Amino acid sequence: LHLGVPFDERWRVTLDGAGLLPRAGFGQTVAFDIPSGGEITVSYDALTVSYAFKGFIALAWFGAFLAATRPQRRMSKRHLAIETSTMTFTSSSGEPSEHEAAES
Repeated sequence: LHLGVPFDERWRVTLDGAGLLPRAGFGQTVAFDIPSGGEITVSYDALTVSYAFKGFIALAWFGAFLAATRPQRRMSKRHLAIETSTMTFTSSSGEPSEHEAAES
């Protein structure tokens, strides 16, 4: 049995429940010698560290997404728009209104 992947000893093949030893097929792929017919199971033993690394990558992407959307920036612009005045009213004579005179 040849697997089209680079040689890695974490690949497991069992024949009727008995484990088979991997060997290098064609110099660089994973191969197993199957002595007779029967039920074959192929599996790969991933390291626990790889799951932790994938979780870290997922968290990093989530953080990048949050940083890109920046909800706090949208909130501050909304509050800024409410708190600042955009128009100044003056009387038709050009003199400041009572409110503006009280602020100066």
